Amino acid sequence: METGPTSHFDQFGFANKDEIFYSTLAGCDGGNINAKVWTFGLEWSGNKDSLTQWQYKYYKKNLNERNEIMIPYRDEECFTLQSKVVNDYLLKNQFDNLLANFTYGLTLINTDDKKIEDTHNFIKKTLYGKESQIFKLNLFPLPLPEHTFHFTEYFDILGIQLSKKEYLQKCKDNRFPLFRKLIDKYTPNVIICFGIGEESKKFFMECLAISKENASSPKKFNVTTPDYDAPREFIKLEYQTPSTQKIPVYILPFLTTRFRTGWKNEVARKFAAWGHSQGWELS
Repeated sequence: METGPTSHFDQFGFANKDEIFYSTLAGCDGGNINAKVWTFGLEWSGNKDSLTQWQYKYYKKNLNERNEIMIPYRDEECFTLQSKVVNDYLLKNQFDNLLANFTYGLTLINTDDKKIEDTHNFIKKTLYGKESQIFKLNLFPLPLPEHTFHFTEYFDILGIQLSKKEYLQKCKDNRFPLFRKLIDKYTPNVIICFGIGEESKKFFMECLAISKENASSPKKFNVTTPDYDAPREFIKLEYQTPSTQKIPVYILPFLTTRFRTGWKNEVARKFAAWGHSQGWELS
């Protein structure tokens, strides 16, 4: 069963006053849940207009014998229903352009001198599509503006007044366990988390139930690109499923666009090539 195109606001019932809303993939880009590479961010960069105006489609998957979940994805048709302002933002924002190059690089064994001929077309048709090389989750459902965050702006669409502390706790109690159930069921080859800052690292590890004792010290990686403008460290962890399967987890520094640093497109493709050397097999 599929639905959409429609917004996350309409699909996921933001007016719920209970925990149902926090047990959905609201605020996630989704894509191909069977992809071998899963990516985690913190939340969308934007405001409540992102929830009401960005268009997605949705397909249903069984979470377990009793529960189903709707998986968001985006294709070219979604862009035909949005305003030019929204499309310009989604096609030109640095995060999706870099992630598109990273995703494209995952399809290549050797990325030297190879680039996407039309990045915007790739974003429209492939990046968060049902056949994408990645599946994209965000830890938190509400978009965070680039410079300031006034949580009160969400009171009207949430249908209830929450403190930021209460909001975070609802995510930890409901959304984080949901993500772990999805990982346990679909067992990706690797999980990549974007954001190596201390707060980001804390949230990623809490979501994946990884203790501080099991975190590696930051490691260096080599990037032979002169215009590289981001930290050269990453953290490697392991997520263990109930069946004792160990899934490598990388916390990476790239795409830190809020701080005006990050990767260039060539570096994104090269990092995907580095992923091949780490054994991120896609088949």
